Amino acid sequence: MQLDQYKIKKLDIRDLSSIMTIFKFNYMMEQATFKTFVSYDDIENEISQKLTYMLENLNGWSVTLNDQIVGYMIGYETGPLFGKDLGTFVPLHGHGSILEHKDVIYQMLFNHAASHWTKNDIYSIAISIFAHDEKLKSFWFQNGFGMRCVDAIRDLEDIVFDNNKIKIKQISKEDIDDILTLHQAHNLYYRTSPIFMPNEDEDPKTDLLEWLSVDHRKLFGAYIDDKVVGYMRIQEVGESVITTSKKMMSITGAFVDPAYRGQKIASQMLHSIIEDLNQHGYQFIGVDYESINPNANQFWSKHFRPYSISLTRRIDENIKTFK
Repeated sequence: MQLDQYKIKKLDIRDLSSIMTIFKFNYMMEQATFKTFVSYDDIENEISQKLTYMLENLNGWSVTLNDQIVGYMIGYETGPLFGKDLGTFVPLHGHGSILEHKDVIYQMLFNHAASHWTKNDIYSIAISIFAHDEKLKSFWFQNGFGMRCVDAIRDLEDIVFDNNKIKIKQISKEDIDDILTLHQAHNLYYRTSPIFMPNEDEDPKTDLLEWLSVDHRKLFGAYIDDKVVGYMRIQEVGESVITTSKKMMSITGAFVDPAYRGQKIASQMLHSIIEDLNQHGYQFIGVDYESINPNANQFWSKHFRPYSISLTRRIDENIKTFK
């Protein structure tokens, strides 16, 4: 087959079935690397809804062979991303291809998409890919991308751990004052080296009360001598589309007072959360974290297995000088 038979075409809503078939194939490839994983059937409707919205409202492209779609790419425009320049985010379900000539298909898609993005002053790019797709990971690394975030999962087999000094309890709105100083320290922590995330100042009480006002959210605190030294929070849906499964809850925040680290406080909180989820009939727990955060990377990788990673690249905005 001649590679010049591949053609670029703009996506539209008529392509929904074709790109869902490609995504499902790639999903099943990732699922095969796990003993247990979220069933595709659990998230199929959510995938369909999200891709329908994207096809009807966003710019995307496919690569075709004999009028059949063999690869696609579509993403959200985000506004400023990793700096002052505009960005785009291609989610896990926003791209895919068949196995044959995968690198060629992705290169065609990226070349075309990046040309469109830069013409529209979009210079920051983020894309999520399946964690065990080594060929695709290599492709993006060779195109100048680096890892930034991880989505990971585990089943609810308990962590055998107990420390009688640490008491874990669910924090209610009435207890929220116990955690304000720690929550503020957590927000400021992301600004430090080597993370350098410019989180804006926030009122910790307002932020936590607003977060707790949503159904099916729980906040757990670790107490030593009546002092909160760590917290971990869970909710129904996290960052990834896979977390929309009704069989899964997601950890969306965790922090331990630096003065109390090394006592397995985070492990004890995770143990308590797993117990709680088992009692309520869940099957999985997920977490998303920044790979650029060494403490998070070290802890979560002990207890969870990645299923997707997010990669980023900032195109030198000075290229606009030569338009």
